[in-house]
Amino acid sequence: MRRVLTIAVIVWRELLRRKEIYVLLIMLAAMLYALLSVNIFGLGTTARYIMDLGLLMAWLFTIVLTVTVSCRQLPDEEKRGTIYPLLAKPLTRAELLLGKWLGAWSVVSCASAVFYLLIAVVVRAYGGSFEWRTLAQGWVVHLSGLAALAAMGIAFSTRMTYWAAASMSYVVIASSFCMLPRIPEMLVGVRGARATVLSAVYYLFPHF
Repeated sequence: MRRVLTIAVIVWRELLRRKEIYVLLIMLAAMLYALLSVNIFGLGTTARYIMDLGLLMAWLFTIVLTVTVSCRQLPDEEKRGTIYPLLAKPLTRAELLLGKWLGAWSVVSCASAVFYLLIAVVVRAYGGSFEWRTLAQGWVVHLSGLAALAAMGIAFSTRMTYWAAASMSYVVIASSFCMLPRIPEMLVGVRGARATVLSAVYYLFPHF
């Protein structure tokens, strides 16, 4: 477990060096500022409107961050040639993959917490409020989805380049959001092999 945590710490240091979390935080703050500056349908800067779109942006930003961080871990190590000294040490492949996943997931989990906190502060400043227990439950579910997404990105990157792994991750995410919710309706009118295939897709794909 100590070696796994060491790999996770290395992922943290690399991400902080690249300063991508700060860029996403600035983007979220800029978009929240834009939301506060517009008057949609004459509603003004209502707290409910800010809360809904702010949380949506937090989800989108953390998805992009998770795909970016997880899919580049192994390809970057291979490009720099540092993966070979790592595996030459008393470090198993499973420990390397688990450490990379833990590092990527913990980074985006902390980033999502910062995003949620920023949204809560802005909503509170405009007279709105959260049901904090429900918000905490939503955040835990959010982290569960990000954990699956980080694992998927790491898995794709073991056999693909960064861009191919990231593209495949986005395809799976888009399919999960757009196609999976419709499969139960499609199963009502089909039988046989087609129903088997649809059921397999429904249970194999992650339900983000």
